[in-house]
Amino acid sequence: MRYFLTLLLFLLAAMLPITGCGQKPADILPVEFRAAMQAPAVRGEFVSLRETQLMAPFVTEVVELIPEGTLVAAGQEIAKLSAGNRQQTLKKEQSELEKSVITLEGDKAILALAGRIEQKNLDLAAIELDCRQIEYDRAVESRDWLRLVEQEEAARAGKIRGIMLHKQFEASEKMSERGFSARQELADHEKELRVHTLTASLTHRLIDYIDRFADEKKVFEASAALERARLGSELASFTAPRNLSDYQLALNQSTRTHKQVSDTVAKVNNELASLTICAPVSGVLLYGETYDGSQLLKLRRGAQVYPGLTFLKLVDDKLNGVNFPLDQRDASLVGSGTPLFYRPDALPEMLFPCAFASRVPVALEIPQAKPDGRTQVTLKANIASYPASLMLGFSGTVYCYDYVSDLFRRFSGNRRARVIRRSLKRLMSTSGDVKPASASFIVANLDGKLSEVAEEGKTIKAGDPLAVIDCEELIQSARDSEIELKKKHEEYQLQLQKNTIEREKTAKGIEVRKGAWEVAKLKHAALLKRREEDKIIDLKRSLEVLQARISLAQEKITHLAELRKKGLSSELEALKAETELAEIRKDEKITAYKLRLEESGPTERSVKLSELDVRKAEVELEKAQLEGELATLRNDRAARLLEAEIKGLEISLAQTREEIDSASIKAPVDGVVILNEFNKAGGGLGKAKVGDSIYARIPFMQVADVGNLQIHCTVSEMDARFIKRGDEVKILLKGNSNRSLRGWVDSVGIVAVTEFRKRQDATVSVIIALADPATGKVETEPSIRPGTSCEVEFKLYDLADTLFVPFDALLPTATASCVVTSERKMQPVQLLFADGLHGCAVASGLQEGDEILLMEPVND
Repeated sequence: MRYFLTLLLFLLAAMLPITGCGQKPADILPVEFRAAMQAPAVRGEFVSLRETQLMAPFVTEVVELIPEGTLVAAGQEIAKLSAGNRQQTLKKEQSELEKSVITLEGDKAILALAGRIEQKNLDLAAIELDCRQIEYDRAVESRDWLRLVEQEEAARAGKIRGIMLHKQFEASEKMSERGFSARQELADHEKELRVHTLTASLTHRLIDYIDRFADEKKVFEASAALERARLGSELASFTAPRNLSDYQLALNQSTRTHKQVSDTVAKVNNELASLTICAPVSGVLLYGETYDGSQLLKLRRGAQVYPGLTFLKLVDDKLNGVNFPLDQRDASLVGSGTPLFYRPDALPEMLFPCAFASRVPVALEIPQAKPDGRTQVTLKANIASYPASLMLGFSGTVYCYDYVSDLFRRFSGNRRARVIRRSLKRLMSTSGDVKPASASFIVANLDGKLSEVAEEGKTIKAGDPLAVIDCEELIQSARDSEIELKKKHEEYQLQLQKNTIEREKTAKGIEVRKGAWEVAKLKHAALLKRREEDKIIDLKRSLEVLQARISLAQEKITHLAELRKKGLSSELEALKAETELAEIRKDEKITAYKLRLEESGPTERSVKLSELDVRKAEVELEKAQLEGELATLRNDRAARLLEAEIKGLEISLAQTREEIDSASIKAPVDGVVILNEFNKAGGGLGKAKVGDSIYARIPFMQVADVGNLQIHCTVSEMDARFIKRGDEVKILLKGNSNRSLRGWVDSVGIVAVTEFRKRQDATVSVIIALADPATGKVETEPSIRPGTSCEVEFKLYDLADTLFVPFDALLPTATASCVVTSERKMQPVQLLFADGLHGCAVASGLQEGDEILLMEPVND
């Protein structure tokens, strides 16, 4: 064990000089290891670092379009789109908005009126409860005071009369015992005494009962009425929130509907407002893509645009750079301090230094990568300056290290060459498709099946039929709409008549309520002034007569008393006189009580009940007026809704008729019918035929001007630099190689298309015209027609005598194109062009016979 530890310490001490304690690892690593720690060269694309994409708000047609490549300012009009059927849609939605506004306003007014009506119901229930409470209190507290007075006075008079009858009975009994009177007279007096005694006893008991108890029947009826009024008030309080909640629910629903329809109308208005496309930012205008039914094509005037497809782009011409991906393992090696260089394939003599701009924070999987699951990170770098010949979309190589120094090391001097003069010529051919220069894509405005289709190749004039779409369902729908419209007109007239009748009925009901209110007020006024003067006069006269009779009775009693003192009158006569006086006094008190009642007027309870009756009549009038307003509001709203529905049906019917008319598709211009291949509803590609289903706004044919044909082709970015407008080309017809035609370059695309998944170089679109730009003469033959393919041969360059250097001698730098002299020094040169196939043509900077170095191969 000891020997093992000693050996381990010896090894560690021996390794200290090797590891270099305190030194940076990069300083002592070999060159090959340092190269392994730098990011490799990768493919990149020249792009704009600030790009604004514009998409269509809906499916429509491009009416106007400014030329591609135009430098536009922010807010400048760049395109106009067709409104299509948006105006009809707007009218229809505005009709729905009008209906929703009518419904919303009606529900708001109904809710307000319903709240006031429910309050009136609560007021009526409260008034009814107050009335029943007063009547109940009166029933409980009321007594028959007149009867009580009558009974009390009768008891007083009966007491005196009882004394008189008792004396009379005793006298009759004594007279009968002495034989001076008959037994019948005694029996009558006894009967009269007993009847009076019984009556007096009943009167006393009745007085006590009347004074203590109210009328049970009246109390019971008043109690039942009070309970009904209380229950009615509770019911009104309970049902009022429920009824109002129903109206509130209807208002909430109409509010939501109005919001939805308003949003739809605003959306359609925004779509109509977006028909004029203005540049949101400054930049260079580039065309996007459109769809022709089977594939994506470059946008042009008259084409259809679709949401989701970028149909226009605005790129910042002052902020361009390169976009390149790095393997996730190399992404961390590139940062702001990493030297970056971009060498475009189309301009291999140029090298552009780049400044690191951004890194996408997410690593994405590489499509179709082997092994599966490899990911890469996209980076962007800015290029400060570049020539106009560097086209957006050009592909190239991005070097993430000091590329010039690395490339310069390859000029070791083992390979040398002399500058010579020679001729340089290069031809290039590519496939092209013949297409009409002017063609109108034909689209349908509705989905459906084709019942008629024009034959392909048929020459037509503007307005001639091209196709007919089966629209039997639309025709039936139009018939149904006409029937529904007629029905709505009849309903509208009936509603107007109903409104008139209901208005008259409501007015009469209000008049009745007004009359009831006036009657209640008159009754109340009469109650306050109620005095029966005739009865008062009669009672006063009766009272005077009774008072006179009382005086006479008193005089009679006084006279009988004097006679009795003289022995001329009996005690019985005196008692009879007192009894007569008591009866007269009873009548006098009853008459005086009646007179006081008549002169005192109505009681407080009667006045209160009368006031409540007046208030009740007034509330019922107000309720009737509110109910009349509510009925009128509902009837008027029903009429307005029917009117709006009629308007909406008329708009819908007009739109349906337009769709029926559009089912017969007419030729917009003169030309020849060309049937496009499009994605059919049943699947697969094919040309339109009778019975096929087509989609609205998707092109399925075109009318082309075959008198003006063009050839569309694509060329590699490395060849596009040699092609310019007006260049003459040779057109070779496939299947007829003995026949060739002349053509002239009409336009060269301003943007290259890079698709690294399909090919490593970018392509540029070129359009060839068959008309001579000098004379306007068209050279063609019958075999050239739309859809045919041909070969287009370009003469890229033809120099009879020029200085030539091999491509391997080229050393691009950030400032100039250079070669390396025999002394291994970089010497700038001016090139006419650099071609990776044939070499470089030198304009200046070298002389014939100069010796230069060539690059050494790497990894051969």
